[in-house]
Amino acid sequence: MPASSVVFDSWALLALLQGEAAAKQVRELMLPAARGRRPRLVASVNLGEVWYNVARRRSEAEADEHVSALLETGLEVVDAG
Repeated sequence: MPASSVVFDSWALLALLQGEAAAKQVRELMLPAARGRRPRLVASVNLGEVWYNVARRRSEAEADEHVSALLETGLEVVDAG
């Protein structure tokens, strides 16, 4: 993993998706990924936790949409193992 990478956990991504107070800071960290600069990473298990939380509170379809939107920003999924 490059030293300049930023690794997101499920808490940060859920804060972004739910519009919590930390969403602004998370968004500011994600912007360079969308512009193709520094890698933004998430462990597969954390992305799975995001999906599960959204699916449980909303629906599986909405969870799929949110995860797809996150991946479209340039977020890269890495294996946790």
